[in-house]
Amino acid sequence: LLGRLNWLELAPGVLTRALEPWPVPVRTLDALHLASVDFLRARGQDIMLASYDDRLIAVARRLSIPTFPL
Repeated sequence: LLGRLNWLELAPGVLTRALEPWPVPVRTLDALHLASVDFLRARGQDIMLASYDDRLIAVARRLSIPTFPL
């Protein structure tokens, strides 16, 4: 499973976005995950968010971020 994952360095732009307001309240780590997805999607990456966290999945769907069913 780990071989199928990609690691992303938290570049300054990702950290900056994580600190900006979201349409709904999010927790700190959720903001980092969502900002990372935004970063990759802005660069044309086809990415889906996978999580067991129902709250994070709900926010992702509200932001039109595709989710991967676990």
